[in-house]
Amino acid sequence: MELVEFWGLTFRSASHMHWFQLSVGGFIVSNVWFLLRCIFPREQKIFSFFIPWFCLFWWHVVTSVSAIAITKFGTVNGPRYSVDCIWFNALAAGIYFVLFYFIGRLLKRGLPKN
Repeated sequence: MELVEFWGLTFRSASHMHWFQLSVGGFIVSNVWFLLRCIFPREQKIFSFFIPWFCLFWWHVVTSVSAIAITKFGTVNGPRYSVDCIWFNALAAGIYFVLFYFIGRLLKRGLPKN
């Protein structure tokens, strides 16, 4: 496999680099969505703040589970799936879960009024 360098990070393959770029892009877009929902609230449903995070959470969970199945729990590494794919996607899903939990609790209490 060829090694690919991006932002000072070394990836095992170009597909790993593309997945990282897509994940970072999704994280940025979902955070912009969240901030816009906080600045310009249209409805008071808490779930509407988390729609992109919810989608990305499940996207990473499904990818991590499929990587576990394809790599036979990380014993077989390929150009598309590897043990790194399992850990990266599990970590990303964990980050989204933490965001759900803590920010959801803050939103339940109510946004600060200026």
